[in-house]
Amino acid sequence: MGEGKLLNQKECVALKPRDKDYTRGVKSCPRLSLRVRSNGTKEWRYKYTHPTTKVKSTPTIATFEECDFATAVDIAGQLADLLKKGITPDSAIKTKLIQIGDKAPETFSKLAELWVEHKLAGGKEFSDSTIDYWWRNIRYLNYYFGDAPPQSVSTRMILTACEDKQVSNGKKVGIDMRSYCESILRFGKIRGWLDSNEAIDTRGELLSAGAPRNHPALLDKLEIGRLLHSIDCLKETRTHPNTIRVLSLLPHLFVRSADIRSMRWEDIDLEAKRWVFSPQKGRSNERMVDSLVVPLSAYVLSELEDQKTITGDCEYVFASKGNTKNEFISRNVLNSAIERVGFGGEQSPHGFRATAKTLAMELPELNFSDTVTELQLGHKIKDIHGTAYNRVKFLDDRTRLMEEFSAWLLNAKEEYKKTIR
Repeated sequence: MGEGKLLNQKECVALKPRDKDYTRGVKSCPRLSLRVRSNGTKEWRYKYTHPTTKVKSTPTIATFEECDFATAVDIAGQLADLLKKGITPDSAIKTKLIQIGDKAPETFSKLAELWVEHKLAGGKEFSDSTIDYWWRNIRYLNYYFGDAPPQSVSTRMILTACEDKQVSNGKKVGIDMRSYCESILRFGKIRGWLDSNEAIDTRGELLSAGAPRNHPALLDKLEIGRLLHSIDCLKETRTHPNTIRVLSLLPHLFVRSADIRSMRWEDIDLEAKRWVFSPQKGRSNERMVDSLVVPLSAYVLSELEDQKTITGDCEYVFASKGNTKNEFISRNVLNSAIERVGFGGEQSPHGFRATAKTLAMELPELNFSDTVTELQLGHKIKDIHGTAYNRVKFLDDRTRLMEEFSAWLLNAKEEYKKTIR
């Protein structure tokens, strides 16, 4: 007579010892099982195949006393994710990537040390300056409550420490302290050492370090139409055609000016109507994707096909021909051109990204989601499971976004031209 798979904690508790050891699998997690020994002890085991040697193994990962049903299932999920990265369950437990049944640290300072050990054991490389900054913030926190038991660290204690440091060392120092404190306490809570993370309630309570400088961006339809018409009128001046075309295309593409200025023909597929490239900002910013897909609207395709007759024999779409040290046009010429048409201080090349996102989400005739617009801006965002969306997620929606927003911009220009006829 076969035995069913385990479904919950209650069924695990009900298992009784027999003359011989026996094992019951877990229905929601095929690799996880609970072995019941004849002496009454119970052990969670995890079956896997070594990624390199292909040898099958079923090590014990915890006793039932150390780890209940829900925790075991969660740990099995973590082990599966680590295995995909080539990290075996044995090494994950040994290096404390997965911590099971450990005694709760007695002080906040000890919890902070374990947090650092966990970060360093994760396989990701951190610069010395980054690690030094962790320890600097930990030293600040330890000064106020390093000897206190982690579970006794209250919201008031955290807020007092961070506010005090803002006065003595600057607003940003206090803000960073609070952030690291939340990460450390979260580390303890996830492992069952704390019932709550008191730092969460301090979010937004500290003095701001100062709002970042916003790039000017237009949102009024008539003013946007006037700007686009003014850019077209640059053709009647001595402005370089490359400058005019970049400014004409920039509002339609959602990208940074550095990326359109350095656009390469090899990255553009006119037949597939796509531009696939690595954003320059993505090389140094963890919030940006490494590779971005930009669907090309009919207007953009037409402009690029025309541009190809001019620079199609060059590496860069907007190559600087003639006696110049620059391979492609510089940022300064774009700023100068915007000032020349009377929009200096009202619109910047980078501000077109803010214009696009805001209007694409807020205009009733467009009404695109935050997820779709963020993906098209090249920002990394995560799904409900914490996994980052890949570069082509929602590509159909993004294609529609680019086409409809491009049409909206052209309509804005036409509506403005009607007012001056």
